[in-house]
Amino acid sequence: YQIYVYKKSDNYMSNEIIRSGKYEPSHMSNFLDALKYYGKSRNIIKNEDIYMLDIGGNLGAYPSFLGKLGYSVLTFEASPRNAYIIYKNFCRINRYSNIIIINKGLSNIEKTCNYFSQVDGIGNGIVLCNEDKERTMAAGYNFKKTFEIRLTKLSKFIPFLSDKNLALIKLDIEGAEGKVIEDAIELINKYHIPFIFAEFNPRYLKRQGTDPKKFIELFTKNGYKISYRGFLNSPYVNPEEINSFHNLYFI
Repeated sequence: YQIYVYKKSDNYMSNEIIRSGKYEPSHMSNFLDALKYYGKSRNIIKNEDIYMLDIGGNLGAYPSFLGKLGYSVLTFEASPRNAYIIYKNFCRINRYSNIIIINKGLSNIEKTCNYFSQVDGIGNGIVLCNEDKERTMAAGYNFKKTFEIRLTKLSKFIPFLSDKNLALIKLDIEGAEGKVIEDAIELINKYHIPFIFAEFNPRYLKRQGTDPKKFIELFTKNGYKISYRGFLNSPYVNPEEINSFHNLYFI
């Protein structure tokens, strides 16, 4: 499939796709294996009846890949600039009807906040709602205020998701993962979401007001095991030993 990217920027996803024609193939493979397993274990014949939540869509690489294979993806992207590129990828090039794009950020509150883009990194950014933190972060990390964006809560989508086969949630939102999970734990428990992938960056989590240890506990107290390598047939890790940046697979 084809995908639009930023031609010249420090956007990591764009540069990887331009350089290699791929993006995080090991994660893509793990996601696909999980969705296949989910469908087979529940005797679901059509891929379009299996749903994934892509929280932090960036340019839409994951839903472009899985959408091509027929899976349904609900993708959230806070940046209007990125969301427009996702729209182009889904509606102009590939013409997927099984992808839903929501141009909002997710958190545990309903609020209008500011989106800060990296000065040298188009498409890379953070959402901040506190003026003091905004000034500090903008100065310390070379960010500039770019948009006002609306934050919403994943729990508001429970009525839409209640009758869907929700197999997988992917979270990569620069430290706001803790706030989303805090709000969405009811959804996760009620509908027994079997697979969750999250970027775990203690520094970013603290920046957004989340205790990294409590973030891990939100999962372990609700029955999840954790792996560094993948969802299926991968060794579990001791939650007490997770104290630095990792991509985490929750099963």
